[in-house]
Amino acid sequence: MLLWLQLLICLSTIGYAGYFFSRYGDIIAEKTGMSASWVGLILLSIATSLPKLVTGIFAVTFVNAHWDTGHGQPAEQQLVRYHHSVGG
Repeated sequence: MLLWLQLLICLSTIGYAGYFFSRYGDIIAEKTGMSASWVGLILLSIATSLPKLVTGIFAVTFVNAHWDTGHGQPAEQQLVRYHHSVGG
């Protein structure tokens, strides 16, 4: 039962944050004169990819873990290839 409560709390937090995240994206679009599509494509996609990218970088750097190049975002795969090509 505790697991379901934790899941519900996480889903609620994600929904709450997502609402405000997209709302502030619209505000950024209005204030900068950019289209909402451009803000969503560039700014919001970068912001949502950063946590996964940072986690992977810390795993490789501090834990000396190896990334599986068959999974993940294209940018992460490029980092893996670069890491392996420079002797990592």
